[in-house]
Amino acid sequence: MSRQSDVQAFSFDLQPCEHTLLLQQLPNTLSLSETTSRLSQCSECDLHENLWLCLECGNVGCGRKQFGVEGLPGNGHALNHYNHTKHPLSVKLGTITADGKADVYCYADDEEVIDPELSAHLANWGINIAEAVVTEKSLAEMQLDLQYKYSFNMSTSEGTPLTPVFGPGLTGLQNLGNSCYVSSVIQALFSIPEWEKRYETAFEIHPLECTVPYDGEGKGTCLECQMGKVCNGLVSGRYSTKQGFSLLSASDVVTIHPDGSQEESQTGISPRMLKSLIGKGHAEFAGVKQQDAQEFLIWLLSRIGREGKPTGIVAETLAGAEAQDATEHGWGGYVDPTKCFKFALQSRIQCLGCGGVKYHLQEHDNINISVPDRVKQPPAAEASTEEPAPVEYQPVDFEDCIRTYTAKTEIELKCSVCSHPKATLSNGFISLPDVLVVTASRFVLKNWVPTKLGISLYLRS
Repeated sequence: MSRQSDVQAFSFDLQPCEHTLLLQQLPNTLSLSETTSRLSQCSECDLHENLWLCLECGNVGCGRKQFGVEGLPGNGHALNHYNHTKHPLSVKLGTITADGKADVYCYADDEEVIDPELSAHLANWGINIAEAVVTEKSLAEMQLDLQYKYSFNMSTSEGTPLTPVFGPGLTGLQNLGNSCYVSSVIQALFSIPEWEKRYETAFEIHPLECTVPYDGEGKGTCLECQMGKVCNGLVSGRYSTKQGFSLLSASDVVTIHPDGSQEESQTGISPRMLKSLIGKGHAEFAGVKQQDAQEFLIWLLSRIGREGKPTGIVAETLAGAEAQDATEHGWGGYVDPTKCFKFALQSRIQCLGCGGVKYHLQEHDNINISVPDRVKQPPAAEASTEEPAPVEYQPVDFEDCIRTYTAKTEIELKCSVCSHPKATLSNGFISLPDVLVVTASRFVLKNWVPTKLGISLYLRS
């Protein structure tokens, strides 16, 4: 179920292209036996796998060589066919399913696409999808295998190996394929004591009384259950032991190096059901492409604010815990953990003509700050044959960024009283949160491409 879900997620963003919608096929003049023979081998070499059928003329060519997980052979004859004929659409024969799905690639757009009339287009070349049997992995499956087996370099920027850690609160999250934005947000949230206590307290009771059913694919649809489960997995330490979790074999937690030495590591947890539930109904987070962590956090907090309020015995228990810890946690956010991020921000607009002032008060749960790019040491002039030295930037004090954020700026705004075209705008904190969520903007446009600058932020103690 998990693998099928991930494959569907990889294919979530696929769309038809103009070439699939405007495809004009040539007539098939071959007999059934000739068609069957042609579909079994590349037209330019002796390969019998990794074959791609041109949907326009029926030519069969081998794909490009696949490195990594599959290691599929290929001489790129399907691509050669496109270069000579400009027939853009090809379908991978080994991925055709009985329900009319398959890998369809558009060479003109250089991307995988969907063919809404695939069954009819295949029938033109003598292929009955009802009799189709999948014999090869799809592009999504091969990409998933590469994602899961990607080995991150477990060392510091100076090359010093990192030491594995174990125990409560030291549990890692497994890679779900471009899911680092999910992992970073979840780890940050459950490092906050209020969040940990909120969901650990509820997790002791809620799963026993939860009445929210699973969906037809066996996925949990209760946000409270999934948040509590991930919280328990992260903070309990059950999945962060040198021996590993009892259901996992020793090979899952021991890395054997070529020299015969062994290195113990933890298994971590896989928040697959939580990611699937949070991404449901969202065009970006439902897939497995890399996304922005701040956008994911905002979406997650909005979902919790709408759906995360417990009822019944759990609500009573949390209310009791809130009252008990009122002196220690004055914000009282055990029922709604998002309250620890909320604060009031006041915008002040003053006309530069008549001096009139207008205030606007609004609740926020995060801010965006600009980070100045002050060059630390201009790169020295280099010979034209050498690469220029990398630009280094001065570290920036976080408090300076906050001062800039709250400072007055001049804006163009026509006054409704005196019609003066300009005013000043400043932001001020009316209240402060227990935890301030800040996004530091360190991007500039280089040749119209957003580029992140290597600027360090520091906070004076």
